Amino acid sequence: MKSRYSVFALAICVSGAPLAASGQARPAGAEPAPTPNQQPAPRELVQRELSQQQSPRARSVLALASVVQRARENAPAVLVAVERARVAQAQIAVSRAGFLPSLTLSGGASTQVSNGTQVLGPLALNNTNISLQLDASASFRWTLWDFGRTSGAVDSAEFGARASTLDIEAARRSAISAAVSAFYAVVLDKDSIENARVTATLRARSLEVARGYTDAGARPDIERTRAEVALASSRVDVANAEVQFRSDIVALAGALGVDATTELDVASPAPLVAFEDPSLAAQRATVDRPEILANRIRTQQADQQVENARRGLMPTLSASASAGVRYTANWRYSEPMWTDTRGPSESFNAGVTLSWAAFDPTVRANIRVAEANAAAARAQEAQSMVTVRTEAVQAVVAARAARQVFEQSEVLARGAAANLAQAQGRYEAGAGTMLELVDAQAQDTQARATLVRARWQWEAAKARAYVAQGQTDSLR
Repeated sequence: MKSRYSVFALAICVSGAPLAASGQARPAGAEPAPTPNQQPAPRELVQRELSQQQSPRARSVLALASVVQRARENAPAVLVAVERARVAQAQIAVSRAGFLPSLTLSGGASTQVSNGTQVLGPLALNNTNISLQLDASASFRWTLWDFGRTSGAVDSAEFGARASTLDIEAARRSAISAAVSAFYAVVLDKDSIENARVTATLRARSLEVARGYTDAGARPDIERTRAEVALASSRVDVANAEVQFRSDIVALAGALGVDATTELDVASPAPLVAFEDPSLAAQRATVDRPEILANRIRTQQADQQVENARRGLMPTLSASASAGVRYTANWRYSEPMWTDTRGPSESFNAGVTLSWAAFDPTVRANIRVAEANAAAARAQEAQSMVTVRTEAVQAVVAARAARQVFEQSEVLARGAAANLAQAQGRYEAGAGTMLELVDAQAQDTQARATLVRARWQWEAAKARAYVAQGQTDSLR
């Protein structure tokens, strides 16, 4: 069948060449070849660009430490947190501006023209009036004392900036957690591909033995058929493992903030040191997780905002001064002559003002809102303490359970390998059947896959335990 298809394809290529060259016939939907003076069709340009983009590129091989570093610096959530921290830092300057005076300069010009007639007995006299006015002024205002409202606003802004800085660390920890999980998924995929290929190699060997028996008439044809089906199944497993690898490598790129088309690969990491003390893990998380300190600072900020709201009941003492100059020119025509007046005038005033909102219902409402926000901040701080400690203990318990699964998987894999060796020997010696061998191969394949999965799930669980404690620097 293969030779027949090859001859058929060759016949199509040979017969189609002169037709395309002479232009006598062209497949339906195909575009004509461009002449020397004709620009390539848009579709050809797109295909050419795609072919250039699909050219082989060097892969970037990532180790665990580089994954942690990239997630720390380039993860999208981290970049967002950095920008929010900059906004919070800028808010401090806005609050401190209340300590400084304000100076306002203004100027203007206006003109007016009027015309009329004045009747004096039998005489009618025309009157025209033209005036021009130029103004320039400066006003100065400085809040001398507002009973701590401005300083309280600065303190609140500084609390917010400190909390936003800690939010960056929290975002980094979360990004590292996601990237590490994606990294170990890719490592597992690579070992799964190799495991599936080993199975395919073993089954290909079994197929050769089965063919030898069936060709010699020593075994029925169903033996070879079973071996062929088992080999085809193992090749499907290889293809599925490769598809899963490509999918997980894209997920890893997204976790690192890297373009999805970037060629990435991973290097198998060394085993991490197991950490299985839940009590110590909870204590470390309480000290090292940035979320707890960020929420603690936000509680202080909320208390400061309550104090600021209460200071709204206090008066404000401010100094103000203003100065201005006005130049006026006036021309008046009253038959039979023009008269004009012109000249500048100056003004200056200064004073101190004490203002007090004797009744402002919004002040009391703002106090109640600030107190409610402070209570919510305390509840959030307490909740974060419970959440962080729980995550740390759960991560350590999960790592301990993953170790037990790995140890049992090793026992299972050794038993399945011994069983396969016996079945393979019995079949090659003519004492066993293909059904027995295929069953042993399936058990061995499943046991090896379970061992690979258990190994890297244990390593991923150990990594998550370190991240849950805030010990991301230990991932090397």
